[in-house]
This record gives sequence, structure tokens and C-alpha cells, in this order.
Amino acid sequence: MTYASAGIGTPHHLIMAMFLRDAGAAAQHVPYRGSPSALTDIVAGRVALMMCDLTAALPLVRAGKLKAYGVATATRSPEAPEIPTIAEAGLSGFAASGWFSIVAPAGAPRAAIDALNRVITAYLVRPEAAEKLAAAAMRPLTSTPEELARFIVSERAKWAEVAAAAGIEPQ
Repeated sequence: MTYASAGIGTPHHLIMAMFLRDAGAAAQHVPYRGSPSALTDIVAGRVALMMCDLTAALPLVRAGKLKAYGVATATRSPEAPEIPTIAEAGLSGFAASGWFSIVAPAGAPRAAIDALNRVITAYLVRPEAAEKLAAAAMRPLTSTPEELARFIVSERAKWAEVAAAAGIEPQ
């Protein structure tokens, strides 16, 4: 069996590697230069499956050209509540997602970091910000700089282990 990704080492590739590991399955990775060409080959039947952004796949799912078996997140997506999570579909405990953060150079003044965090947090809690992010199937989360630092450390350790177990090398 083959699986596509948007490229070597992308979140799509790593999440699929984690899925295969947790499912006790194996598949041949076929890396692409982005999701559009990979989705084209999935629809054409040249590759069996892939993990991809819901916003990219959902139009094809709704058009009947793709079958969505589950979302990788811990909870169902409000944009497609009919699609179960992978955990609900049978792989108990599975949950993974990509994320974005705003960072500053090491040594940036703490007052500047705190001011930036206040401005960003104030924006992200506004309903219009949540609506804009929801249109891209994203959920705003806020944190302190210390919470973000701890999260990054834990995510780095988790994905380094997944990459090492799957033999994924930095490109």
C-alpha cells in the first residue's frame, strides 16, 4: 500500500507515520511537492491514501471523489462533524494536529514579548478572529510564553521520536 504526503518531514508525513506506527501497519511513502498534486493522484487511484488538511480534502469528499475515514484531531471538526475522529473510527487514543505559533528572537526584551502576547491574545479571543480561523479549519489557542515554550519542547520530543521510529531524516 502507498501513502502520499505534502513532502518529506511535513506534518502530513509525520502524522501518517504516527498513524501507521500506532496501527501496527506499514505503507510506502510517496512524497509530493504539496497537497494539490498528491490529492490529484489519490483521486486518480495512483496512491492509496494520505493525511492532509481538512480544508484541502473536504471539497473532494463532499463531491464524492474522496472518502474521509477520520480526522486526526482529538475532537471532530465543526466544519465536518459527520467525519469521526481516527480514535472514534477505531484507533483508540490517536490524536495529532499541526500548529502555528508566533516566536521572537532569543534575547528579545521580556516587556516586548509580554506586550506582543497581550495584543495577540486580545485579537484571538475576538469572534471575528475565530470565524476567520474556522474558515481554514483552525482553532485559536492562547497561552503564556512559558506555556508555549513547554509545549514546543514536548512536541519536539514527540515528533522526534515518531521521525526516528519511521526513519524520517531531515531534508
